[in-house]
Amino acid sequence: MRVRPRHLWKPQAAASKVALFGGADFAWNDTGYDATRTWAAAARHLAGDGPGAQPGRTDGTVRSLLAFFDTQHLAPTFGAEPWQPQAPELASRLDRFHSAWEAGRERAALRELRPYARLLAAAPERIRAGVADRGFVADCGPWLDALSLWGRAFERTLDALGARLDGHDAQAARWFADAAADARRAGEIRTIPGETRPEGPVRIADGVLDTFIAEAAGGAGAPKTA
Repeated sequence: MRVRPRHLWKPQAAASKVALFGGADFAWNDTGYDATRTWAAAARHLAGDGPGAQPGRTDGTVRSLLAFFDTQHLAPTFGAEPWQPQAPELASRLDRFHSAWEAGRERAALRELRPYARLLAAAPERIRAGVADRGFVADCGPWLDALSLWGRAFERTLDALGARLDGHDAQAARWFADAAADARRAGEIRTIPGETRPEGPVRIADGVLDTFIAEAAGGAGAPKTA
């Protein structure tokens, strides 16, 4: 299949429903396969989009699921490089952030990225409240716990960058430390023993979000202005 989330690639039937959407779609129409459309369909299904659904509640759950799926987007490969990139939506937003920051539009860069950081931080609670398939929620529990921490670290990192722009270096240092602590806690969360392949630490947008948070604290990801 074209796209399968690496860290949701599990034997649990409930969590595997997301991958099954992609497999069926690709098998039915391989030349016309659209990964974005497939993931959206899976999110709508899990959010209970259909007769009797509440549009506002459903739309919020769909957005949260798509953001969550993005953090798990990395297809298996037989070569040295992944077939599909990790967290493509988040990576694209971070690329735009860096471009704006380096062009001297630091505050605009922060303002444009904050809503997505807020979405990631709030996604676990929204998914737990909005997804009727309790098996899916249970299977994804460690990933949702980790995403909550990573999302909070993301938000705190943006707060710290803003404080540093304003010359509040002490406050920025405290917020960077908070972000690093949340990232460490997230890294300690492990998969469900005996139910996940491979077992080990839960990964959330690894190589993308963790890199941004580390580089921002060190001044590399978002350089301090003169």
